Amino acid sequence: FHVTWACPEVAPPVPPVLETRDLQLSWYIPELREGGAQLPINQIDGYTLHSCQLLPDTLIDNPMTTTYNYPNVSPGRYVFGIQAKDSAGKESNLSPLITIEFD
Repeated sequence: FHVTWACPEVAPPVPPVLETRDLQLSWYIPELREGGAQLPINQIDGYTLHSCQLLPDTLIDNPMTTTYNYPNVSPGRYVFGIQAKDSAGKESNLSPLITIEFD
């Protein structure tokens, strides 16, 4: 089972400027599988962070990690989604997308 990630249409980031920021994402450790069954922490292998504007995808191989910092991000609009991966290699559905915008 694999979910295909498709980028929504988003204007590209503003051309590089002198001021950049660090952008930090955070999430909760999932406790349930999509069907409602329990998901013990020892069955989570990690996460994949998706962003069309900040490529490539970011792989997190520690299931206890719940934050990620993108350093030196130029002002603009960024769309993110996350997937969890279990110890059998199954990926969750993509989370609801979030949009972060800053000038």
